[in-house]
Amino acid sequence: MKPDHLRISALMELRRMVQDRRRMLILILGPVGICLIFGFAFHHSPKDIDLALLVERFPHPTPSVFTDTARLIDTIDRTDRFAVTRVYSLKEAFRRLSRGRARAIVVIQEGRTKLQAIRVIVDVVNPLCPIIDCHSGPKT
Repeated sequence: MKPDHLRISALMELRRMVQDRRRMLILILGPVGICLIFGFAFHHSPKDIDLALLVERFPHPTPSVFTDTARLIDTIDRTDRFAVTRVYSLKEAFRRLSRGRARAIVVIQEGRTKLQAIRVIVDVVNPLCPIIDCHSGPKT
């Protein structure tokens, strides 16, 4: 088939599709409907993800650092997404991670006058996906 014939055939089919309202509705609303159905069917958010929380303290921080750290810990602890366990050493946190008792480690480093850093260490070998069962929701 020559390129001119192909172009003319394509234009004729396009003109037919634009003139047929039902076909246009199916072409436009079909994929949108499928996206909505699959979006609602597979929208499961994990809950109660085990976190090991470690606070590395500066020797003599200012009181505002304690307040910031306490507020951050309280915010993490109040969500239903995480089950927070306080640990007191990085070795203990990694032990919990390697034994499967924690899915991630959150390390909050305090400085003298402000929070220095927040590190999140995630176990990529044991991802969060197994705690989600698409048919019955989160595992208990």
